[in-house]
Amino acid sequence: MSEGRVKSILDRPHLLFIVIGVTTILLIPLMSAFESVLTWLVIRSGLYVFIKEAILPIQVRMVSVALSALGFDVDVLANSVVVLERGGHSAGAGILWNCVGWQTFFLLLITLAFGISGSYTMKSKMLCIALSFEAALSISFLRIILTALINFYLGHWQAVFFHDYLGIVFVLVLVFAFWIFCFKFILVSRPEASQGLQDRRELHSSERVG
Repeated sequence: MSEGRVKSILDRPHLLFIVIGVTTILLIPLMSAFESVLTWLVIRSGLYVFIKEAILPIQVRMVSVALSALGFDVDVLANSVVVLERGGHSAGAGILWNCVGWQTFFLLLITLAFGISGSYTMKSKMLCIALSFEAALSISFLRIILTALINFYLGHWQAVFFHDYLGIVFVLVLVFAFWIFCFKFILVSRPEASQGLQDRRELHSSERVG
């Protein structure tokens, strides 16, 4: 494969993301097993202590504020349980250190290896990396909010099903949306790369005509 063809593929990594996304959705049960292994590694490394003590309390407070803004009476117990009450009905949702979104962060790190590997300017790559951190936090935050709402309105097992299975699809959809946004508005091709791509297109056109 020529160098020009390789660069052309790297400049369109969203095609690879589509393949990865479809495959991942088909292998959701295996992803649950992979998440268990990743959790085991985090526990063995001791990183879970930092997540539990530094990140979890902040995430719980953010969730309680957001749910209060939606009109719920919210109580926080032991920095890990959010109790919602409205209209005489109450339901509690536990938020563990394993729910704060570090898995989404690792997923975005993996996709970054493909997403910014093309011929883009360094400034746009750095901006994309910075936005990926915010995206990981936002995606995880929305997933927790939706799980709490499903638990309140539909019940515990429906919330568990969403969190463990549909939540994976939810995360993937938002990750793909993040990259579509980056490819369209954030990542900027280097001038020489754009010129090289144009030259290759003109060369291919002339070969077909000839």
